[in-house]
Amino acid sequence: MTGDRPDGGPDYSELLRSPYDEPERPPEGESDLPWVPAVVAACLGAVLVGAFVVFAVVTGPDGEEEQAADTTSTTSTTVAPVASEQPPDGFLLLTEEVAGAAIATQVTPRGAIVTVATAVPGSSDPGAVRPAEVAYWELETDGGTVTMIEQSVAKIGVGNIVVTFPLPASLGEPNLIPHVAVVTTDEVSIVSFDTTLPRVVDPFPIEAAGVVITVEELSFDESWGWLAWSSDVPVRIDPTITFVGTDDPSTPDEDPTSLVPLSRQPFAFSMPTRPLPTPYGLDGAESLVRAGEPIAGDNQPTSVIVELAITVPTVIEEAERLPVAPPVP
Repeated sequence: MTGDRPDGGPDYSELLRSPYDEPERPPEGESDLPWVPAVVAACLGAVLVGAFVVFAVVTGPDGEEEQAADTTSTTSTTVAPVASEQPPDGFLLLTEEVAGAAIATQVTPRGAIVTVATAVPGSSDPGAVRPAEVAYWELETDGGTVTMIEQSVAKIGVGNIVVTFPLPASLGEPNLIPHVAVVTTDEVSIVSFDTTLPRVVDPFPIEAAGVVITVEELSFDESWGWLAWSSDVPVRIDPTITFVGTDDPSTPDEDPTSLVPLSRQPFAFSMPTRPLPTPYGLDGAESLVRAGEPIAGDNQPTSVIVELAITVPTVIEEAERLPVAPPVP
């Protein structure tokens, strides 16, 4: 167990200890560590598999059988990073309850990949802490500053964030610069289609909070869908395709068949997963899979609705720079 240092401060020497080292663990939602790896409490007993969410995203087209409807907008504010408990050595605050450390770098033909480990205060329930709202990352190097290509988050395990950058001319001793979304605007765009399946939609733009997003690809049938998008600024999109008029007759509730992002689905063997929001990105793609009763027999839709939940950062602030670990040989 952790103890106090002679100077009276907390001892973080065992922070990165394996969760399997001890036979006894604290009750669920609690921790005996001042700061603990995010998501661990929600995943004890699971096989720690590095799985990453592919980006999802947004929009609504024009067409004779397609029409946009019911766009709603809300604005939310993230509290500035002020922690009641100081994070461990090597970790810097990203948000009020999440600290990060750039623990590994890998240079590949595609670019420089940096892994950021996250930790949360021991007084917090890791399963309830909202992940760091980082709109985008920059890598500050001897050869200049580059902006991320993409970021992804671990669905289970220790809550790592993996950020890919264009390969700079020279790394030197780089720093990672997080740009945190402090104020965001959420908009929902709903587009209706008839029941012609399978369907392939031509590229189309949509505007959310003053930002134009282009849906590059949208296709779906009764059990699978695909969405690809791009934007000039980082956005986050969570798509749902609903088959109106369908229902599961075994339940009293109205629960139509839908297509949801693959990232929302549990892994094999019923391993526990944490519902994480899609990361922000300048572009991305998402596979969608069926949730609910198959469309067959008398379970037929009367229409199809594509709902695109879009989050746009409207105020972004730069957090503390994270020193980057040397590249893996």
